[in-house]
Amino acid sequence: MKKQRWFFRILFLLLPFLLQASETSYLQPLGFSSDGCFYAFEEYGVFAGSGAPYSYIFILDVENNDYAVKPLRLQGSEDQTEPLEKIRAANLSTASSHLEKYGIDAANSGELLLYHPITDLTRNDTRQDISVADRRVKFVERDFSTHDVFTKYEVILKHMSTDKRCPLSNKPAQMFQLSLTTAEKEKILQKDSRLPASRGCVLSYRIERIVSYKQKLVVFLHTWIPGFEGFSIRYLAVSGTLKF
Repeated sequence: MKKQRWFFRILFLLLPFLLQASETSYLQPLGFSSDGCFYAFEEYGVFAGSGAPYSYIFILDVENNDYAVKPLRLQGSEDQTEPLEKIRAANLSTASSHLEKYGIDAANSGELLLYHPITDLTRNDTRQDISVADRRVKFVERDFSTHDVFTKYEVILKHMSTDKRCPLSNKPAQMFQLSLTTAEKEKILQKDSRLPASRGCVLSYRIERIVSYKQKLVVFLHTWIPGFEGFSIRYLAVSGTLKF
C-alpha cells in the first residue's frame, strides 16, 4: 500500500512535464560575420507523429531584425528512410554558398550572455509552462580582464492576445513585444502587428538564450504551439544592437 502511495505521488509530480512538450526542436549556432552584421543558425529535429526529419537554416540581417536570405528549409520523407543527419548535411551544403557570401564564420560564435534551456526550472519566469506572464531577464556588458561592468540591460518579453483561438486548446493565440532597456533608455526590438501564418498558433513565448558579438544582439525565444500529441516547441530569433 505504501509503495502504491509513493508511486502516485511521483506520478503526480511528473504529470505536468509528461503532458507538456511532445516535440522540441534543437538549435545549432553557425556563427556571426566578422563585423557582427550577419548571424546564422540551424533549427532541426524530427516531427512528432510523422517522424519526418527537418533542418531549417536562417541567416539574419542582425541590425535590421530581418532575414538576409529566405530561410533554407529541408524536410525528409515521412517513411523515415532518410536519417536526420543526412537531411542536416544536405541543407548545410545548400546553404554553404550563402554562408560564404555573408561571411559567416563558426569561430565568431559571440558571447553567450544567458541561457535558460527548457529543463531550467530555477526561476518562476522560466519554468516549463505555457503561461502568458511577462518575462524579464537581465545581463551586463563586462570587461573580463578588469571585471568592470559597463552597462546593465534588461530584456522584457510581453504577450499580446489575438482574436484567433488555437485548435485543441481554445485559448487565444499570442503575439509578442520584445524590448531592450537600460536604466535611462528603452527601445523595442520587435512588436508584432499580426501573427504570421508561418509561426503557427503560438500560446506562449519564453526567452531561451541571448548571444552578442561586437555590440550586436540575438535573442532566441521558445514558442509553444499546441498539437494533437502535446506541444511543439520551436525557436524564433529577434536581433538588434546594444546601441541606443
